[in-house]
Order: sequence, then structure tokens, then C-alpha cells
Amino acid sequence: MIAGAAAAVVLVAVAVVAAQSGPQGIAAPRTCHTAAHGTAPSGAPAKNVQALAGTAPAADFDGDGHPDLAMGALGDVENASAGGSIAVAYGSGDGTSLARCQYLTQNDAGIPGKAYYEGFFGSDVVARDFDGDGYTDLATAVFDWKPSVIIMWGSPDGLKSAVRVSETDGSHVSWALEPILEEHVVAGDFDGDGHADLVFGLGSDKGLLKGPFKRDGTPAGTGPVSAPRQPERDIDTANYRALVARGPGR
Repeated sequence: MIAGAAAAVVLVAVAVVAAQSGPQGIAAPRTCHTAAHGTAPSGAPAKNVQALAGTAPAADFDGDGHPDLAMGALGDVENASAGGSIAVAYGSGDGTSLARCQYLTQNDAGIPGKAYYEGFFGSDVVARDFDGDGYTDLATAVFDWKPSVIIMWGSPDGLKSAVRVSETDGSHVSWALEPILEEHVVAGDFDGDGHADLVFGLGSDKGLLKGPFKRDGTPAGTGPVSAPRQPERDIDTANYRALVARGPGR
């Protein structure tokens, strides 16, 4: 029931970057096993595949030309009930096996924050090239100390580093109407400039986070996102459940 075209659908995703002594890499992909095929072979590097920022391209985090898959989960992780996690499967190209696997949580020293009770890291994940370097990146919503967004940057080695988007604002819609939208994020080219944007924060003056993003998590700019219309007055049990980008910029 979330209406609105272009910028009206976008949410802001900016938060304070955690201070660190220096940039740290996140857990590197490793050989994985499947029940059907055993140990999967390592994929040979291939040509980078670039797609229009406004489309929903096949994710290719390591730029080897083979589609990859990121799967978010809301379950328990070490030291944090419902802390959330993301499993990344790197494609090998023949469609029958995986090249490498990667398991990410906020317990990883290279990912901002730390695993938090009901932090829901990975609750919503979207893949786009957010910095325009030709590698697909992965953005996820998280609710560790406030609703925010973390971007993991793609590279020839896959998802290798991460940053919390700065200056994010949460949803301004009543929690009674949208108890889960604070953890939702959607991507697309909402202003038509050819760069991937993020939406995070309905009803916020900076709910739209414009790309390209800098490596420190700073968006190129922000913009307002209107709140969805409330249900009819005699409907008091309807909830908004998700964010969906429609049209050419989805």
C-alpha cells in the first residue's frame, strides 16, 4: 500500500560512521560445500559486468561476470538474539555449483557496529553499484542503536569492506501503522541521474539518499520522501509491510 513514484518512494539511509583506528576488511569469501556437488571450484576472473543504476541487475560483487546471491536472515547470531546475518554465494558460471561463500554479521570486525539484540542486520538487503566503480555493492538495513544503513563494497575479491551511511533518518510514520518499516530499505535511480539511490525513512526530509556514495558513506545529496497515506479511519488494524520501487527506476 505504499504509493508514490520516483522520489516519493525513496528512504534515507545515513548514519554516523563508527570511529576506527583504520579501515578493516570484512571476512573474505572462502570455499564452500554443497550437498549436491561437494567443494565448488574457484571461478576464474572475467570481464566486469556493469548495468544501469536504475535497474535491478544481477548482483556481481567480485566482477567476474558470474551472478552472485546475497541472502539476509533475521535469526540469532553469536552474542545476539535476532542479531541477523547475511550469507553470500558467489556464482561459478555453470549454474550448478558455487565458487565461494561468505557469512557476514556485525561480529565481523570490518562491519560497523556490533551484533546487537534484535539488531536485524540483513533484515533487508539490496544490491547496486552505489559508488559507480563497476562492482556491485550490498546495502542492508540495521537497527543496532538506531535505524540505519550499512553498505558493503564490492571489489575483485568480493565484498571486502563496509561503512555505515552517515546522516540517516528513520521512519516518521507512526509505529502503530508500520512496525517493521524502520528496518526496510529500497534502491533505484529515483532522480533519473544514472546513479543508484537509496530510500530509508518515510516521511523524512532526507529520506532519499542520492548516489553516487562516497567510500566514507556520504551520499551525493538527500531529499524528502513523503509518508504513505493512512488507511481509512474505520480500518485500525492495517499495517504497511514493505517498501517497493516501481517503474523504470526500480
